[in-house]
Amino acid sequence: MISQRYWANYITFARILGVGLIFWMTPFQFRSVQIITILIYTIVSLTDLLDGWVARKLKTESDFGKILDPLADKILVLVFLPLLEMQVITSFPVFVILAREFAVMAFRVAMAKNGLIVEAKFSGKLKTFVTLPVCGILLGMVPTTISSPIDPILLPLNFAIEWVQSWPSWFILFLIWGMVMITVWSFFDYLKEFLYVYSGGDKKKGIGLDLARQNMIKLLPNLITVSNLVLGLFAIYYAIFGRINLAILLVFLGIYLDGYDGKLARKLNVNSSFGALLDSRADYVTFGVAPAIMIFIFMNQYLNSLTWLATGVAMIYYLSVHYRLYRFNKQERTDFFQGLPSPAGAVTVIFMVFSPFFESETLFVLSVLLTSFVMVSRLPYPHVSIVFSFHLYKWLKPLALIFGNCAILMLFLEKGVFMALSNSIFLGIVLLYILYPIFDRAGLLTPKT
Repeated sequence: MISQRYWANYITFARILGVGLIFWMTPFQFRSVQIITILIYTIVSLTDLLDGWVARKLKTESDFGKILDPLADKILVLVFLPLLEMQVITSFPVFVILAREFAVMAFRVAMAKNGLIVEAKFSGKLKTFVTLPVCGILLGMVPTTISSPIDPILLPLNFAIEWVQSWPSWFILFLIWGMVMITVWSFFDYLKEFLYVYSGGDKKKGIGLDLARQNMIKLLPNLITVSNLVLGLFAIYYAIFGRINLAILLVFLGIYLDGYDGKLARKLNVNSSFGALLDSRADYVTFGVAPAIMIFIFMNQYLNSLTWLATGVAMIYYLSVHYRLYRFNKQERTDFFQGLPSPAGAVTVIFMVFSPFFESETLFVLSVLLTSFVMVSRLPYPHVSIVFSFHLYKWLKPLALIFGNCAILMLFLEKGVFMALSNSIFLGIVLLYILYPIFDRAGLLTPKT
């Protein structure tokens, strides 16, 4: 006979096995398999409530159970993957949901290492309460065929499936995006709690909010850097799936964030080796990997370049960024960079994609290679904070702000002609910065008076 001590753990483990069974049964084509899958999913979802109730009722809560239960919950959410395969939900909502689950798990692990616990939030419980039924509804939305008479016992569920499939598409989208919004709210709710506790606040011990708020402010530069990294990851995602304009927009926004994290860290006097390392990794992704993927896709799909050529040009660009950042991390901060900064290199490359002046494969390849060479060179380039002090560039700042914002707006609105025009003008402004060493050598630069 199974000891009551392990009942809750066995129920939790059964949830994991049930999810595995659902994966094995999907994708399904017949209504009978669909009904059985939904029944299994319903039972599996109910175990999420049952195991905790059993553990509390029998007073058999254990450390192993506290580890196994959240793990089973994360595995249960993976049911969205077969739904994605059966094309009843798109990839972006699934990405948000899964990213939230693993982010919260990371919060809990980080807190556990410090002997702290992030308590379950109302938004988290609401997220579970909404997500599980929506996932079941989506399982019923999969179109299937009835190959044999439905067992009378299963007829009520068959009628429920037909009723769900009669719902208008806008209502299904409303359910999906409502679930996503609650998921995002839950993430930020846990993030706020994590930052509060991690920065010194403790409601039980009476440690005030003021101290926690002051410590949280010190984390702001790193949060900006993480946001830059997330934008880079999303840029890679959209570039792979052909949404080059959105990928460019995200990299461009990442450049904005990159200009503020270090400045804010110095202003708050919270510079750290961890922050510098995190910033470097974000730059590798946002200004190296993402533009390199865009170069490959643009050359391979739009310029009809040979695969080996597109791969080679993309790799040369990325390696140049990698070397440029490696060298930058070993140098002390000065007003001048050695070589073109990687954000400037990234913005040059990505805006060439939508510029009508770079539709020639030869010109595009030569321009990318030249940009890569300038990044790894030791040519002096002034920091953006002093470049406008030179007479030749005194009108550059307002023009960059105007056409940079126009470029962002056109990328967001996807206005073809205006997007190409604004991108080309902004690219011309960036090229003026790239030509700085030539202007300086020719003696054309004098401080602005």
